Amino acid sequence: MVDTRVGPRHGGRGAGRSAGRMEGRTEGLCPGGFCRSPEAVRGSQIPGGSGGAGYCKLDANRGSALFRSGQLEEAETAFARAVQTADLAVQADAWFNLGCARLARGKLVLKEKQAKAADDLFAAAMEAFRQSLKLRSDDLDAKINFELTLVERQKLRGYVLGVRDQIANSDALIQQRQYAQALALLSQPTEDIDMAVDLEPELKQALEQRQERTGQLVQLIEQLQQP
Repeated sequence: MVDTRVGPRHGGRGAGRSAGRMEGRTEGLCPGGFCRSPEAVRGSQIPGGSGGAGYCKLDANRGSALFRSGQLEEAETAFARAVQTADLAVQADAWFNLGCARLARGKLVLKEKQAKAADDLFAAAMEAFRQSLKLRSDDLDAKINFELTLVERQKLRGYVLGVRDQIANSDALIQQRQYAQALALLSQPTEDIDMAVDLEPELKQALEQRQERTGQLVQLIEQLQQP
């Protein structure tokens, strides 16, 4: 099974690398914090004042706890605050964890057949992993997650390409005056069409226009063939 490596890490550079590793799934991860457990941070004095490094680390730990409990949107918000730290090691992990939260959210949204929302989250996840790699270019986990997220986006684009091919093939049949075959091709109800239209709404109009015009031609031919 594929090791997706999607999970918040803890302990700074090089630490906690295996904490987020998992096989073939993105839910139920066991993340940690960046520095100490959330309980330890809450009970300590936070240096740096409001918005300082201490608060960013607190947000990092809070994000990990939220991620662990399945509150992905809240975790994303916490990690987005954590990346504002001036501590580059913490910032690199915060970007990585932000990418993980967005990737996990995208997969959940995709299960609800919300292709556009999923694609937006995947794009945002890739940007987060890219920012992490700018700070830590040798981070294998971030590189792997970036590539895995790219694959998810490519799968979504495949729906669009499939529908475009369907339109192109129907147009070719129309040019050959095979109107019934073209109409049958255009009228095939598939999940791919719904996903593609969610990504590119203009495809719906293109399909509907061809269905209407081709249907009219089929009806006209049938009428002319009647004795």
